[in-house]
Amino acid sequence: MRMQREIPFRWLLAGIFLGLMLVSTGAVSWFAYSGTNTAVRDLALGQVNASLDSVSAQTQLHFNPANRLLEMAADSLRNGMISTADPTALADVFARMLRLERGIDWIGFGYPDGRVATARSSGGKIYVCVSNVADGKMEMREFGADGKPGALVESEPLQWFDARRRPWFSAAVDAPGVAWAGPYDFALDGRGISASLALRDASGGLEGVLFLDFTLGSITDFLDRLAGQTQSGTMVFLKDGVLLAESATGVDDEVRARVSGLLADAQQRESLEKEGQVVFDEAGEGAASSIVALRVTPLEGGYECISAVAFNRQKTFGAVETVLFQTALAAAVVFSFSLGLAFFTAHALSKPLDGVTREIERIGNFDLESVRPTDSSILEIGILSRAVVAMRDGLKSFAHYVPSDIVRDLVKSRTLAQRGGERREVSIMFFDIEGFTSYAEKTTPEQAVGTLSACFDVFGRSIHRCGGVIDKFLGDGLMALFNAPSRIEGHAAAACRAALEALTRLNQGVEGHYVPRVRVGLHTGEALVGNVGTAERFSYTAIGDCVNLASRLEGLNKVYGTAVMASDAVRRAAGDGEFVWRALDRVAVVGRKEPLEVFELVGLCGQVDAERAKRISIYEAALHFYFGGRFAEACAALNEIVAEDSAARVMATRAAELAAHPPVGSWDGVFRATLK
Repeated sequence: MRMQREIPFRWLLAGIFLGLMLVSTGAVSWFAYSGTNTAVRDLALGQVNASLDSVSAQTQLHFNPANRLLEMAADSLRNGMISTADPTALADVFARMLRLERGIDWIGFGYPDGRVATARSSGGKIYVCVSNVADGKMEMREFGADGKPGALVESEPLQWFDARRRPWFSAAVDAPGVAWAGPYDFALDGRGISASLALRDASGGLEGVLFLDFTLGSITDFLDRLAGQTQSGTMVFLKDGVLLAESATGVDDEVRARVSGLLADAQQRESLEKEGQVVFDEAGEGAASSIVALRVTPLEGGYECISAVAFNRQKTFGAVETVLFQTALAAAVVFSFSLGLAFFTAHALSKPLDGVTREIERIGNFDLESVRPTDSSILEIGILSRAVVAMRDGLKSFAHYVPSDIVRDLVKSRTLAQRGGERREVSIMFFDIEGFTSYAEKTTPEQAVGTLSACFDVFGRSIHRCGGVIDKFLGDGLMALFNAPSRIEGHAAAACRAALEALTRLNQGVEGHYVPRVRVGLHTGEALVGNVGTAERFSYTAIGDCVNLASRLEGLNKVYGTAVMASDAVRRAAGDGEFVWRALDRVAVVGRKEPLEVFELVGLCGQVDAERAKRISIYEAALHFYFGGRFAEACAALNEIVAEDSAARVMATRAAELAAHPPVGSWDGVFRATLK
């Protein structure tokens, strides 16, 4: 392979110094641009605030007269300057007041019996309206320039008008002062909002309700005037976030949806009320994008609304942003000179270093298959890359002799392996191929080794997929650990899943023809796990009674003709929710006096056929008779399934012998094995 020319690292450092000088020039340009940007944004924010001040102030001027007029009219009624005795005369007084006020569409008085005396502004004219109690009909007359009512207007009569049913009347009755209601449908002129004030006598009795109306049309006209003054779209919302009105220009659907979404959020609305103002940088994209600002606007009488303005970004700030762009362009021109050299030095240095770093990181995670050599023209990095590849090859070879998890943990720990261990609960699996010696005698050594390796490969893959590790190979068998060296949740269940998965795959045959009969022993218990051996050579393993017991259980499969035998500790730890178990016997294995209950791991729940489940039920019922000393009944039950079940044949033979020759003295039902 052709070697690339390698450059000493010191020459590269000289290039870095030159690059830093150029970068410093770019940094100065950047700070200049950043300062200009901040100043321009402050100016833009000042324009937004000025427009928002104008909208809020004009909104107050538009709505605040309601509070003043209602209080003035109430004082006049209380002092006797105005009388409610003659509704027509009272409506005339309201008409004269209405002529002096701009923006108010209705002003009137609702009687407790449902009558109303009011004046209305519409189409540049003022009308006086009075209703009666008998049929609720409202009479409407034009109020002339001479201050006298004109002829009856027949075109807009209202039948069954009752002031007590109007929203402004009920709102005022329930409020201690001026109350606001709306938006709602007016009796005439569409929709709007109302301000009202209840008038009471000295004893607190209701004398009537004064009210003022603002139609949405008049509010929109007012907002259109503001939009022209501020060169923005204008909106007014009620304090609960409901849109009251908006200007005809400057407000598109996206802006309206953005503001309405904010005000619909109670938390955001509370934040707006606390901070007083919220400014969005953007609403929309491109030339149609807008800057939107909102402010809480308090009105007299304790009521609040929310004013909003929306500026077209291009029209309002286009010139400012052009200045920013030119500043940025100038900074980019200056900065480009340093970028060229910076790119060269960063590419020459960081790319190979980054490659080597990634490879070392993969080795740290023991992901050896992904490690590749890193090409570099830098002398020191080339040496480092070759060292990394050599380390990868050594670890890959090492991993073939030691469980990968042990090597991975050792590499991650960055420490030397030492003798010793810790007590830990583990699940032990012993696996053995029955009759493999006889098979090997009938075939060539090469084929026997290939078949054995294929069996080990199937079992090894299942063990690794379920989180276990192969501790050692034992001739034509192996020993596996679960929960060591790496801790895993539910290690007993993981061992059971690995055994069932491997058995399923082996039953399909290996090497194209050989279907091995295997035996598996499973046990869960506390063991000492760690490194044992000489000062020069270690072996990671588990030591303890639980390891011996798992080995004995694997051998006991020969007695009962089963494939997977597990202790009660495994069954309890793995549970009954995922696996189907069969209680086999009560056994004292070789080397142990204490008996234990052993179980056959039959399969996964939902995958055991009904006939097999029936045989399990019969077997366990017979086992109950057997342990209870009812040998004849046990034998009778077992005889039903002996043709299909080898374990049943074993237990039926024992039960028959005990029925013929009952045990003398106490009998505990324990089978004491003599074979390992």
